[in-house]
Formats: sequence, structure tokens, C-alpha cells
Amino acid sequence: MRKFKLFIYTGLALTIILLGVLLGWKVLIQEETPGFFIIGISVLLVISAVFCVISAAAIDRGHGRLITRLWMSLFALVFFYFLADCVGGLIFIRPIPFHNFPDEYLHHKMSPRMRYVLHDPDSGAEFEMVTNNLGFRGGDVLEKNPGIYRIVITGDSFTMGDGISDADAFPLHLERLLNESGSRNHEVINCGVVSYTPLLEYLLLKKYIGLLKPDMVILGFDMSDLLQEYVYRKIASTDESGDVTAVDGYTEYDKRKSSLYLKSLIWIRQNMFITSSIIEILGRRSGNDESADFDVVDAVERENSMLLLHTLDAPQLKESAEMYRMAEDSIQRAKRLCDVHGCKFILSVYPWGHQVNEREWLPGRYDYIPRDARISDRTVGELERFAHQNGIVFFNAFPAFRGYTGGERLYFSRNPHWTPAGQRLMAKSLAGFIEEDLKKGD
Repeated sequence: MRKFKLFIYTGLALTIILLGVLLGWKVLIQEETPGFFIIGISVLLVISAVFCVISAAAIDRGHGRLITRLWMSLFALVFFYFLADCVGGLIFIRPIPFHNFPDEYLHHKMSPRMRYVLHDPDSGAEFEMVTNNLGFRGGDVLEKNPGIYRIVITGDSFTMGDGISDADAFPLHLERLLNESGSRNHEVINCGVVSYTPLLEYLLLKKYIGLLKPDMVILGFDMSDLLQEYVYRKIASTDESGDVTAVDGYTEYDKRKSSLYLKSLIWIRQNMFITSSIIEILGRRSGNDESADFDVVDAVERENSMLLLHTLDAPQLKESAEMYRMAEDSIQRAKRLCDVHGCKFILSVYPWGHQVNEREWLPGRYDYIPRDARISDRTVGELERFAHQNGIVFFNAFPAFRGYTGGERLYFSRNPHWTPAGQRLMAKSLAGFIEEDLKKGD
């Protein structure tokens, strides 16, 4: 029993030291107010210290066997919790298909001529995604040949094609459908990158439009763009005229590499289902969903309830008007850039599964929205008004998706992205719109 008592005192000493280091590092070194995560760990450490003191006192009073059984039960509880947490992570947390690389200009990017392993969200099957000479999905981009009508599509993971093979991405289907019409020879370049927004797409166009020489640019506005644009704008650099010059991703990347707290938090969110769920719930209750406090991790990497709030018939964030203004400013800048280079510009908008019907994207939608949520089309209406007011050609894919009567699902069950059927539908509806628009120009 003396050895067990020594073990308890050792645990008590380590707990006190860890508590002091944790709070001292946060308050004295980083000079920050402890957040709910640090406070939660501190509370657990205090409870552990109190339990050690009570255990030592109980042993002195002859209750050693009882205390031993309590400690054994505690160890068993912690072990099975950790086991269930990790198993839950393997089952319910979608693996990160690939890692983007930080970029000092575009925040993050894919590397050229790489083979990434993707996972089918429903079956778990693996397949490859190949990037071209510019770091985008698809074949190499070469000098444009005479007679080619080149279309460049910018967007995020929906455009890139999360969860599908190279051959199923809608830009490739779009190219085939346009060429089958026989009116002219089309080439479609997929410039979609995970978590890009109008701001990053504008910067991408500034970098590549002279090289790509597109005849048409389609900017795909995603429902996640509103909040993500807001956080990118907070870290963007601007020149004297107010034009955005870069969104540096290295500052955040270096912070993650040097911060044990951030690395631990990211690992928990990627691997431990129960703990990450508790952190998410506590974060909401502590007011951590205030958009003013969001960073890129909150808005891009978390299944955040604020991400799709603007698609719901519910009270909106106080920064909503500013978010719309930021996104529309980036779209306008992209439009003016295309005007300078003599290429047609189209603003495209499309729905997430919960905006289509009650059957798509189940049960994944409930990671983002309440079960009794009512849908609002305020963002689609705002973008249509904005486009009409500023002379921007506007393509709305909502009617095509809502009117779909086929038997295949358009969205994966947990992953919010399009299945191959959804990709084909997007290509078909967009091809018809482009053909009609080009006829007007002729």
C-alpha cells in the first residue's frame, strides 16, 4: 500500500506541475485569457488533484482496498473512453483526403504534378487525384491553340471534385457536352481548390489569367464562401488603393507548427469523435461561434454551425451585411479583371443538399444545421440582385437541382459534396446555359 500511496503523491505532484505550466504558459508567456479548452483541462486537473488528496487521506484511515478499487475503476473508465473515442473517430470522422500546401499569395494551394489519394465518402474506396503542371486537377495546361474556346472555372471543393475520381469532375463533363454540340471547339480548365472563395479566386485569376488566356471565366460561388471570405479578408494584405494583394498562409502554418496547443487541438478534431464533439458543444455554449472571433480553422476546417446560417430562416450574424459586401467586392474585382483581358465573366451559384430537398445529404446535414431548420434563399436572391445591378451574367443551378427526378443521389450521405450524379447534373445544366449565352453573343 505504501507503493500505491507513493504513486498517488507522484500523480498529485505531476498534476500540480502540469496545471501551473498550462496556466503560466497561457497567461504569462502568451499573455492571453484562457479559453474554454484550457479552462476545461484545468478543471479536470484540479479534480484530479483533489481526488489524489482524498485518496491519500483515505489510505491513512485504513480504506486502502476501497481506494485501490476506485483507482482501478477510474483507469478502466479512462481506457474504454479513449478506446471508444478513437474507434468513433475512425468510423465517423471523415479522413482528410490530402494536405494543401501554404502559399504566401493564395493562402494555400495544391502542388503541381502530384498524386493524391481520395476516399469515396460512402463506400470508403480509394482513388487518385492527379494535379497538372499548374497544380490544378486535370491534364496539363498548354498554350491555347487557335480556334479553341477556353473556359476557366474557379471554385472550391465542389468544383475540384471532393470524393470523386478525376473523370467524374463536372468541368470535364462540361467540356465533353459543349464539344458534342458541334458549335465550336471548347476546352474547360478546372481551377477549383478546396476552400477557395471569391477573394482567393480573384487573386488566382490575377496570377494566371495572362497565362491561361481564357475566353470565358466562371466563378463558382459556394454556400460556404460567405463566412470563409470574411476570415480570409481579416488576414489579407492590401495596397494603397485598397486592392487585395495577397492572403499569406505561412503565418498560420508556422503558428500551427510551433504551437503544441493548436497541434493537439487539430489532432483531437481529426481523430477523437467524442472529445471533439464535446469541444464543439462547449465552444458553442461559451460564445465561440461569434464570427468576429473566427479564424481559418474555425471557418474552413470545422463542421461549424455558423457556416450555413445564411441559408436558414433564422436570426443572422451581425456581420452578415459586411460578409456580403466583401464577397461581392471580390466578385466585382474578378469581373473587372476579365473585362480588361477581354473574356466573358459568369457568376455561378449552386445549392448544398439541404437546400435541394429533404432526402439529400443525410445525415451529414445535421453536423451543420438543426433538424428543424427552415431553408432561406436570401443569399441566392442577393447574388442575383447584385449580378443584375452590376451587369454580371448570372447562372443559378438551384432550379436544376430542385427539379431533378432521377433515381441517383446527388449528394453523399455525410460528405456535403456532389456524387458523380450531382457532378453530371451540374455539367448538363451549366452546358445548356453557356450554349444559350454564347448564341446571344453570336
